[in-house]
Amino acid sequence: MSLVQQANNFSEHRRALSIYALRRYLYDHGVLMLPPTRMRKPARKRPPTRMSWEQAHAIAAAASRPYNMIFKLMLESGWGIGEFLKFNTAENWEHLKQFLAKNDRAEYYRHDFTSRKHNAEPFYTLVPTATLKDILAIAEEVPIKASRGAVRKLKGVILNTEQYHRSTLYLESAWRTAKKRAPTQLMGSPTVHELRDTFRTRATQANCAPEAAEFAMGHSIDPLGYNKCFYDEKWMWTELRKISAPQENIDESTFQERLKEYVDIHFKELVDERFNELVRQRQLE
Repeated sequence: MSLVQQANNFSEHRRALSIYALRRYLYDHGVLMLPPTRMRKPARKRPPTRMSWEQAHAIAAAASRPYNMIFKLMLESGWGIGEFLKFNTAENWEHLKQFLAKNDRAEYYRHDFTSRKHNAEPFYTLVPTATLKDILAIAEEVPIKASRGAVRKLKGVILNTEQYHRSTLYLESAWRTAKKRAPTQLMGSPTVHELRDTFRTRATQANCAPEAAEFAMGHSIDPLGYNKCFYDEKWMWTELRKISAPQENIDESTFQERLKEYVDIHFKELVDERFNELVRQRQLE
């Protein structure tokens, strides 16, 4: 078999890896004078995926314990694996139980994070207490082996940041199994991270303020939006509560029209706020 035929049998990703390996070999032996910073290993192209809010809930419900309540919590909170592992400590679960015991009528529970990846600013999420009560009810229905109150895998492995790699593997494996069990047809093959994307899409469909959703997810936003979200918790809840509220079924064209109208309104508000701030600064000068 010729080299051309062998190359044609490779997938696009494997051909890219072969070219990368050849270029790296030539550079290491002084044949190719190309800076290493420009020789990045090609990343596998992710196929397009799509998962609705209802499909995400169906997958979470199809997962075995304790993953069913973990995925539900991640979806309703906009968390990634890292946020859940940071939350999953005995102190946080105990604080949550005490909060619900003292504030039975509270609509949400606030949990603070110090930072997230490239965003060094502190942020918080507001989780509906109805979701948390459902999760705790699942945990009480079938007791889960626990160490100091933290959720563990059924074999006894604690899911936390100290065992981040193992915890991630367990969560991803449970997610793949749940997708096979769930009675729903998916576009592509969404990963666990797709829960965050679904949360963000749901926020847009529910007319939730973009800065509120981005802040709750730990993304970097402009200073004006950050201060609004960080210091106005009541406003944050009025926006985030829309995400978990029942939504009317609308077609794609109606959704695009509402999205454009919403973006235009909020963009104009941001421009006006920035203009007023510049005027105030000029007056002070």
